[in-house]
Amino acid sequence: VLPWIRSSFHGSPATIPGSIEAEDFDIGGEGLTYHDTDENNIPGWYRPTESVDIEARSDGGFQVAYIASGEWLEYTVNVEETADYTATAWVASQDGGGRFRYEFDGTFTRMLAVPSTGDWETLAPVSTTVSLEAGEHIMRLAVLAAAPFNIDRYVIEKVGSTGLATVPEAAGLEIYPNPVPNELSIV
Repeated sequence: VLPWIRSSFHGSPATIPGSIEAEDFDIGGEGLTYHDTDENNIPGWYRPTESVDIEARSDGGFQVAYIASGEWLEYTVNVEETADYTATAWVASQDGGGRFRYEFDGTFTRMLAVPSTGDWETLAPVSTTVSLEAGEHIMRLAVLAAAPFNIDRYVIEKVGSTGLATVPEAAGLEIYPNPVPNELSIV
């Protein structure tokens, strides 16, 4: 991919309302679809040719890690309906203290604070509300201050919606799919 060409990581924009994995930022490269303060994907997991630091999670997924002030990630999104949405980032931080905000086509949300979750994988939700117009947009997660933290995913749902739910992990319990289109399985 040429560095000046942007494309969605999965071939089409992420849908809002919906869930976006933090490591699935757009394809395009440094300065176009992300900014990372060093040239290496330090752990080398998932997208090893990109300089964004991505590490494996013990639950089998991935998360953006080693986040530094001034870094950012962009995602092409398609908003299905003009409405107010709750944008939730699932973050982990040993000590807390990081700060970030969302930007949609250059319009900023309020600054959000990352809480201490006690380690690098225990996730906590950090949310804000944003008004979005229907159509395609560029969503940016901009890191304003980075007492270190990790980002696993974003869940963006219409205010007042119950369509997406985050189910807490429980040993020996599997609930899928999430969100539920027609049938819910609990194993």
